[in-house]
Amino acid sequence: MVRKRVNRTQKQKKKRKNFLKRFNHSYPIYLVTGGLLLGILLSVFTVAGVALADLYGRVRSPEDISMLNNPEWLDDSRDFPGMSLEEAESDLSEETDPDPDDETKESEDSQPRDASLLAMNGIENILIIGTDTASFSGRSDVMILASLNHNTRKLNMVSFYRAANVNIPGYGQGLLNSAYAYGGADLLIRTIEDNFRVPINGYVIFNFNSFIKSIDVMGGVSLYLSNAEAAALGMYPGYNWASSSQALGYVRLRKIDTDFNRMGRQRQVLDAVLNQLSACSAVTIYNVATVILPSVVTDLNVMSYVGKAHTYLSYSRDQMQIPRTSDMWMFYNYYGQESGGYDQDATANLLRDFLTN
Repeated sequence: MVRKRVNRTQKQKKKRKNFLKRFNHSYPIYLVTGGLLLGILLSVFTVAGVALADLYGRVRSPEDISMLNNPEWLDDSRDFPGMSLEEAESDLSEETDPDPDDETKESEDSQPRDASLLAMNGIENILIIGTDTASFSGRSDVMILASLNHNTRKLNMVSFYRAANVNIPGYGQGLLNSAYAYGGADLLIRTIEDNFRVPINGYVIFNFNSFIKSIDVMGGVSLYLSNAEAAALGMYPGYNWASSSQALGYVRLRKIDTDFNRMGRQRQVLDAVLNQLSACSAVTIYNVATVILPSVVTDLNVMSYVGKAHTYLSYSRDQMQIPRTSDMWMFYNYYGQESGGYDQDATANLLRDFLTN
């Protein structure tokens, strides 16, 4: 009985050995291993492809602006600190954009692009535009150039003064923030390129609602408030954890100091958001992007930037404003608007040096 069991076990081992021998002869080990690896890679790429397709489907292109300006899409139920949404939208109502006479208006298409754009190899310049309403129309209240210098691994943030006197292609002299009201992001970019000679690779447009959604998904931001800022917002001096509504009130403060301080507050919020994102995992950054993207408008390949977010967030950061207050003088233009004059060549060179070094 014992002998029969031993023989049966030996026969089973022999069969298994012969099977493995035939299998290895027919399917070498490298084919089996390669097949397993290929299966894993296909699974990973399938998941990544689905994620990228999902992300791409959430992107709002420039063609979507008319839909996004629809009042039914806008959410005006949020409580803006110290103001209703209607008051917030009319806060700049005293600033009107002159409409040049059609007979004297130059054709925008006939205006040549400025051939003196500065060469910036290894640098990507992205214009962040914030409108002063809950829609995507109106003036550009925020104009921050986020410049990624891959040569020096720096992220430079430059605020453009909204009342800077510029030549708007097809419209003549006017305030910089009027360019967006006249012709959207394309005309604003062309105006900045022509007047400051810096090439711009793409843009992202925010309004009140997309700003609030961006801060909401982050759970708020940490902001340092001066005594005057804290008093105006009903908060405490020093570091505060600000909600989306408080952060919006912070970037819109204008009566306690100057417009240049206000530009600094806008950059501080952007810097605070970047600080929070730098501590997040890739999955969290992706989730944040899926919430923010449907409420902004951009012409960028967002998948590329989301995929490299950790690298870009590790860059050192610096900031400035253009033109500098020390280089500017104020005057009233033809339309009676207070404008900032500056030396165009000196300002363009200053901007180039800041972005390239």
